[in-house]
Amino acid sequence: MPSKMLRCPQCQATLRVATEIKTGDLVECSRCRQQFPVPDLDSVPPPAPLTGQEISESRGAGRRKFADLDDSEGVSESLRRRSISYDDDADYPRGRYDDDLERRGPLTSDYTIDLGRWFQYGTAHFGEVVGPAIGFGLIFFLIVVAIAFIPCIGPIAQILVQPPLQAGLTIVCLAQLKGRPWSFGEFFSGFTWWGSLVGLNFIVSLGVCLTMIPSLFVFIFVLKSVPGPGLQEVAIALTLISLNGIVVAYFAFRLTYFAIPLIIDREYNISEAIEGSWTLTRGHFWSLFGISLLLGIMSIPLITIPLAELIRTAGYLLIAGTRPPLESPSPMAPGED
Repeated sequence: MPSKMLRCPQCQATLRVATEIKTGDLVECSRCRQQFPVPDLDSVPPPAPLTGQEISESRGAGRRKFADLDDSEGVSESLRRRSISYDDDADYPRGRYDDDLERRGPLTSDYTIDLGRWFQYGTAHFGEVVGPAIGFGLIFFLIVVAIAFIPCIGPIAQILVQPPLQAGLTIVCLAQLKGRPWSFGEFFSGFTWWGSLVGLNFIVSLGVCLTMIPSLFVFIFVLKSVPGPGLQEVAIALTLISLNGIVVAYFAFRLTYFAIPLIIDREYNISEAIEGSWTLTRGHFWSLFGISLLLGIMSIPLITIPLAELIRTAGYLLIAGTRPPLESPSPMAPGED
């Protein structure tokens, strides 16, 4: 159906309105639920792209629920059901978030963690993601099992395939929380960032192995160089290994906690993602580590894995995302273009 474009005066979203709606009709923005009369569509110029500052200001605009309006404000029942749709292609083009890249601000550790807000955003969007995520999880499991049975090249294939597949849930959670329509196929779109994701996994794994080498040498030295090592010598060696493991875990956590969303959301390369994650976790290690443990426990029932990832991703968007998360699911359904 023919349609024209205008901009919501409340949230500044670009909206598509069917031409059957006349000038002066009271309509509702399907994004922020604000009502306003339709201007003369023939005299309204096409909406210009928003600047980064305008987008930031529009995100802070108050939301007005349509259901809160009463008849004393002159809203008829027929107009209550009339709305105009948020045009995703105008304000939020699909693909690799080109419009978002223009809004990347500097990363900083100067932020506070409000875990309640993380959970609020995650639970609000859980129903939109859980079904497709379970289906993807089953396919992911079958792929991993099938690769494991490939003779000779199975382990290598897993190293090359698993990182982009594991990133699929993060990609969908980012799209869902930011209000961008997505389809089931985007669970497998991690291969768009294949080089960065595989490279990140390889570098971190290699770093962990290299930093554990000194501890292994200590243990081997105790076993072979000390004549008849007793329990005390073995205990000292194991303690050194444990301390080294704690140090390695600390650095690995800080270098990788935000790395994957930084690669996907900000298009960072490997070194930028590692450096960015280190910056964002500065001064917040214990808080983020505690949250990670909590979300890990939450993920023991497999059905809650999408919820845990939504909560984690919402936290990232609040701290360093190119767009803040939406309080509730976008009115456009997943996969709708």
